[in-house]
Amino acid sequence: MMKMIHKIVASREFGSIEEMQGFVGDYLIGLDLEELEAMLPDDGPQSDLERAESLMDGIPEGTSAEEVIRIAKQALALSEYCMGAWFEFGVYAEDTATALERFEKGIERGRVCLEEQIRKSGVGHGLWGSIEARDFMRLLEEKAKALVVLTKLEQAAEVYEEILALNPIDNQGIRSELLRIFLIHRRLEDARMLLDRFPDDALVDMAYGRALLEIVETADNTAFEIPDADSPGAPASPAAFRKSLGPEFNLAIRCLNEAEKINPFVPLFLTHGSILDVEVDELACFGGPYEAVIYAQQWCFLWYASGLPFLLLSDVPLGKLKKLVKTPHIAEELMDVTDQLEEFVALEGQPWWERFDDRR
Repeated sequence: MMKMIHKIVASREFGSIEEMQGFVGDYLIGLDLEELEAMLPDDGPQSDLERAESLMDGIPEGTSAEEVIRIAKQALALSEYCMGAWFEFGVYAEDTATALERFEKGIERGRVCLEEQIRKSGVGHGLWGSIEARDFMRLLEEKAKALVVLTKLEQAAEVYEEILALNPIDNQGIRSELLRIFLIHRRLEDARMLLDRFPDDALVDMAYGRALLEIVETADNTAFEIPDADSPGAPASPAAFRKSLGPEFNLAIRCLNEAEKINPFVPLFLTHGSILDVEVDELACFGGPYEAVIYAQQWCFLWYASGLPFLLLSDVPLGKLKKLVKTPHIAEELMDVTDQLEEFVALEGQPWWERFDDRR
């Protein structure tokens, strides 16, 4: 759709930016794909690359993987610089190593045809602001994800850092992935600099990541040792644990409190033994249970392995959380998640942290 709008705008002459923006707002926004297609210029694709991109753009939703691969190969036969074809060819690869190889081939060719735009990417909205470059940026992101799957985290971090350099405002939302890698490898200074680039970030990953970093750094700086749970006077709950800490932890606890305001469901799900078994819809409400489950499944091992941060997570009872439900959608999410958790608890499965300890 964005490509169509771009082609329609490029085919017309405007006297000013304001005139162009008015045209888009008055005549293009709100149209469906068929309506936009009817407004495209009649000249059709002129180059091999345009013909290849036209092939990829014409793939209907719901097309089988086999057919997508066939069309991607056909597009690449027309032009090896069709990054949309390399993207689909990699996404539908039979294994991660093969996918990585295909993503890299697409990226290599993208660097050639986007050389000038890459050179100027630090200006304005970054490379994501160019419609022609978005498939290239997606290829970089998929390469990083493939490297994570292959446990090549340092290489993945390098790719994520390049994406941020090319797209400083991070429309792709990869900063949380990079933050997690930094914290896994205890690259605390890098994590701090990344968080400082987005100081008021309301993403749940960044808010809780900031709290995690503050706790870890403070514990390191104060040589804090977790007291034996069986020792006299040991805190009996997370709330008591928080109160037992000295003033040097004030900022860390404040960051944790701020993160809980953004999504209060995270502490409950991070500390639930069956959270890894829950399935949720990726279309999650901001600040809701599904978002908290997704975060918990991606970050729980890091919180647990860090020791003290896991012990500070508030043990908010589910009944209290229900009072925080503000919309019907969040209520539906909470009901779905709690139903699944109750089902898994009834099965008396092994908590995820015990599985983690067994693997270690």
